Amino acid sequence: MLRVWCCVMLVAASAAGAVRVSDAALRTPVAVVDHAEPGATLRYVGTLRWLLGAGGDRSGAARLAVEAGYPAEVHRRVPTDDGYFLTALRLANPGKPVVLFTHGLMTNGAAWVSNLPHNDLAFMLYDAGFDVWVAHFRGTKDSLAHRYLSVHSQQYWDFSVTEYALYDLPAMLDLITANAGQRSVILVGHSEGASSALAMLSLLPRYADTVSLLVALAPSAYLQHSTQPVISFASKFHIVDTMKLLHITHFTGFEPIGSFVQGSVCHLMPRFCSVTMNAIAGWDLPNMNYTRTEVLFCFVLFH
Repeated sequence: MLRVWCCVMLVAASAAGAVRVSDAALRTPVAVVDHAEPGATLRYVGTLRWLLGAGGDRSGAARLAVEAGYPAEVHRRVPTDDGYFLTALRLANPGKPVVLFTHGLMTNGAAWVSNLPHNDLAFMLYDAGFDVWVAHFRGTKDSLAHRYLSVHSQQYWDFSVTEYALYDLPAMLDLITANAGQRSVILVGHSEGASSALAMLSLLPRYADTVSLLVALAPSAYLQHSTQPVISFASKFHIVDTMKLLHITHFTGFEPIGSFVQGSVCHLMPRFCSVTMNAIAGWDLPNMNYTRTEVLFCFVLFH
């Protein structure tokens, strides 16, 4: 019944005007580099989730990059030392200085390629001559695979910023140094992505030789004094502990719901969705580009 309901939501979202990349972008080949060992057995969430874009050339981030006119190279099934398989997007400028982008909580790497080229940092740095890499941390739509755990299990979701620091970021940096021909990487992290980088450099100081510059945008640590309504409420009332009691393991994985909301509400009332997003991420309405609200809900938030 759940899969039937999800399909109905997708049809409704499409009918309501859901954002989709152009037919030309969908037809444009995307280079896919598979890093799984030969014969490796992987566990995925299921056929429906895979068809919705969990990895490979169906990556939403890759399609957004192609739509914007940039070459997309997807590195999938990048192994971590604790059994997860990740995905990275590369906008290749071989031989040029390397920059790696890491995303924040409840988003994925598509956050870095969701704006227009003239005001999107990843695109701007590519145009300036950088070899751009974008990470998708474990548990996001493009990094769901595991060597033996199913995403339906609580054990799969038993991770935090510590695991990002100990496993995901090192896997990404090792991937880049092995494939880009560069020994140093500029690291740009937002929120949880920035906190992960700071934790990694503390817990694994050997990577300080690899990270030549860390740009930490709004790194998060303690949330008790947050002025953002949703975050403040969650912190003061210990929502995480409540979720554990209710066996709610994660916020991501709601693509059908997100697409439906985007298609039926955000397409018609972008300012309403912008206010909703600001309530979660922080109030900055004067700097919101309302024309991109649909893209954020369709490709980035809760993915």
